[in-house]
Amino acid sequence: MGALGLFLSVGIATGQETTESIGKKIARRAKATSAFHAEIENSVFTGIEFRREQKSRVVQDWQQSGRLIKWRIETRGQMPTADGSTKPLKHTSIRDGKMIYSWGDVAGRTVVTKDAAPSMPPQNPVLNARLRNDEVKLLPEAKVLGRPCWVLELTPHKRSRAAYTRQVSAFDQQTGIPLRIEQFDRRDRVMRRTVFKSFDTSRTAPYETFVFKALAGAKVIDKSSPSFNRRASAARSLSSPRSPKKAAARRVVKKRAAS
Repeated sequence: MGALGLFLSVGIATGQETTESIGKKIARRAKATSAFHAEIENSVFTGIEFRREQKSRVVQDWQQSGRLIKWRIETRGQMPTADGSTKPLKHTSIRDGKMIYSWGDVAGRTVVTKDAAPSMPPQNPVLNARLRNDEVKLLPEAKVLGRPCWVLELTPHKRSRAAYTRQVSAFDQQTGIPLRIEQFDRRDRVMRRTVFKSFDTSRTAPYETFVFKALAGAKVIDKSSPSFNRRASAARSLSSPRSPKKAAARRVVKKRAAS
């Protein structure tokens, strides 16, 4: 799920610890974590008065060696539909170190997207938050799966477009991995929660886990290809208010209105 970077250095922690020193510890220990296998539960709460909880289960394998990062994420759950019912959700994502392959069912057909794997941001949550001018403070320590965690609370900058008003994350003190993340709405109710249900750093997935195998009959969208980038650039140009075609269309409309 890639959720290691979030927060800003503010306030003094218990003893001699500060949010800045905790952020550095999280980064060092996350960098030293070479592999893990986890089962994760995601919850999304919808509705204003009568709230509904939509859950999905995630199985994640993660490996890193230096700057080479691999993962496999399989998500299963229920997806809401326009008529208020739900349909099965199945989605898989593989990062093989250089490329990211993601696929799932779209309108009854399997669609695979392929894209270049971006460089991962620094795993220091305090450093990342400084870039966004967010506020963060250290809360009392907690335990997730019996593992001691540092708990950081993020408050987005007032000009931020974040949908949540605050986020509370519990980082495992041994590995620096966030084992629980909760986002709250303007009524201070949980709107999204991610919780690790199991976490095993001794389990190393085999090489084949991170190898994408072609799916028969699937539609493939290669976002890494130059032709896709050209089409995407053209689409952005047409959607721009300064697009030559849109400008010509506006002139026609004005001419007709004046006649």
